[in-house]
Amino acid sequence: MNLAAIIFVVLSVIVTSRFCSCAMECSSDGVEPKLRPCRCKISGSPTPALNGKWIDLAPLADALVDMVSKSGYNYTWQPCYPNAWAAGKAREKTCTVSNNPAICQYDPHSANYHCTGRQDTAAFEWDTAGDSPAWLLNFTRGEYSDEDKYKRDRTSGIRLKCDKTATTPTGTVLQDTDTIDYKFQLVSKYACPVDHPYAPPDKKGSRGGLSTGSVMVIIFFVVVTVYMVGGVVYLRGTKGAEGAEMVPNYDFWVMLPGLVKDGLLFLVSLGRGNKSTYETI
Repeated sequence: MNLAAIIFVVLSVIVTSRFCSCAMECSSDGVEPKLRPCRCKISGSPTPALNGKWIDLAPLADALVDMVSKSGYNYTWQPCYPNAWAAGKAREKTCTVSNNPAICQYDPHSANYHCTGRQDTAAFEWDTAGDSPAWLLNFTRGEYSDEDKYKRDRTSGIRLKCDKTATTPTGTVLQDTDTIDYKFQLVSKYACPVDHPYAPPDKKGSRGGLSTGSVMVIIFFVVVTVYMVGGVVYLRGTKGAEGAEMVPNYDFWVMLPGLVKDGLLFLVSLGRGNKSTYETI
């Protein structure tokens, strides 16, 4: 290899590593498995400020993004989790929740439902096609198509268009005619890179927060606090109570341990087959 060829190869490597968009990636490595279909970390960007940022669709885990094509086909996509829309409507085995569908297609001509991509195959890709570059979320291993002579599986790709003003996600069908490779677009503020991932949703796909049990415990302690403090203030202010007399319903609380003991003894006697009545206890 002569010197000119060597210089050409070296320059090609430098230019490719600096300007080629294929160096960009958004990896889900290290992400909690249930969130890998909707969360990834950017690296390899020629724009240094983007490296280390996240694409995170987790806040849309509850959403069912409906898209209708010009030919009348209806598509529904649910980020993160198996498509809940399929639970009560899917007639095809490949579009049931147990098969982990990401996107379900309804064919109005045959009244059948088809999976066009599985959630567990999700992969992010930097896409330079279209009006502007964007991240593409790809799904594979959908139901094979009878209309395809090679019986290949359906696949889907969703372009994630960043719009910081789009609080409600909007989906559109870009390509679904005479193809097994479906193209869609999502417009959402959650398609925009962020510095840190959002709070994870719970297992049902809703945003993280207090559980019902936690809320009940908080309510219980608030009620007890109000009851005790309010009772003390009332008895002290209106009746001039002092010491233990300031405790609301003091006589009841003094008798409570004895009442609990009597109740337990009664239950024990029933368990032993004792026919004695509660009054004898």
